[in-house]
Amino acid sequence: MNRLRELRKEKGLTTTELGEIIGCSNPTITNYERGYRKPDPETLLKLADYFGVSVDYLLGRDEAPGVQMKSAAPNELTATEQELLSIYRSVNPALQELILNVARTAAGNPTDPNSPAGAMALKKQA
Repeated sequence: MNRLRELRKEKGLTTTELGEIIGCSNPTITNYERGYRKPDPETLLKLADYFGVSVDYLLGRDEAPGVQMKSAAPNELTATEQELLSIYRSVNPALQELILNVARTAAGNPTDPNSPAGAMALKKQA
């Protein structure tokens, strides 16, 4: 796991310090970095959360570090998701559409040109 070593060094941590942070020994971290051992899923999540990257990035399956999000149970919303949903539900349909378009844009998804907001956006661009 060369990425683990890179991330650890970027933070200026020793293997002992990182081990203390995530709850394992210095030799264990060294073994992860050298590829002699593989972290269990729980440890991978701790490492990804600590460094703010995805598990796929740690494993070398993704080139972009990404943002590791705290995951809730599959059908459970995080506090932030609950707040967003509450806000969304409390506003009128025009504002709901605006909120959706902002979220789509932030996620890199274009506005649906068939929606009223999408039609307005296309009109403004012309």
